[in-house]
Amino acid sequence: MSGPYTDAAALRAVLDTIPDAVFVADLERRVRFANRGAERVFGHTVEELGGSTLRRLYADPDDWDRQGELRYRRG
Repeated sequence: MSGPYTDAAALRAVLDTIPDAVFVADLERRVRFANRGAERVFGHTVEELGGSTLRRLYADPDDWDRQGELRYRRG
């Protein structure tokens, strides 16, 4: 497969131009990608966010739990 979106660096460059926060998380809700907009919005570097859970971005831990139940139910 070839094209402009097969190169991870090119995709990151495009996503970093978006001023809003963009995250990609796995099923355990760990950050696998965060753009520079996320850095600006939340005040954590991309490196700090990488591999951490999105919990650190929730003001209310109960909301984190509710969102997990709603979005990541298995079965």
